[in-house]
Amino acid sequence: MAWMYELPTGLHYFSGAAEIPAALGLILPGLTRLQVRLTPLAALGLAGVMLGAAAWQSSRSAVADVVVNLILAALAGLVVYRRWKLNPLKAKGAAQQ
Repeated sequence: MAWMYELPTGLHYFSGAAEIPAALGLILPGLTRLQVRLTPLAALGLAGVMLGAAAWQSSRSAVADVVVNLILAALAGLVVYRRWKLNPLKAKGAAQQ
C-alpha cells in the first residue's frame, strides 16, 4: 500500500468525501425507505470513483488493481441499473401493489 502515499492529499480528501456519503446513500434509503432515489445516485458516484481509481492504477501499470476497480465499478453500475430501472425501492407510505 505504499502507492497511497503517491496520491496528492487533496485526492485523499476527495476520495473520503465521496465514498463515505455514497456508502451511506447505498444503505440508509433501503433501511429507512426515505429518499430512496439516492441509492442509484450513490451507486453511480461510487462507479465514477472506481473508474477514476482504475485510470490512476493503469497509469502505474498495476493490472490486478485495475481489474479489481473495474469489477467494483461494474457491480456499482449493476446497482444503478437495478435500483433505477428494474427494481426501484418504494418510498415509505407509497402505495404497494
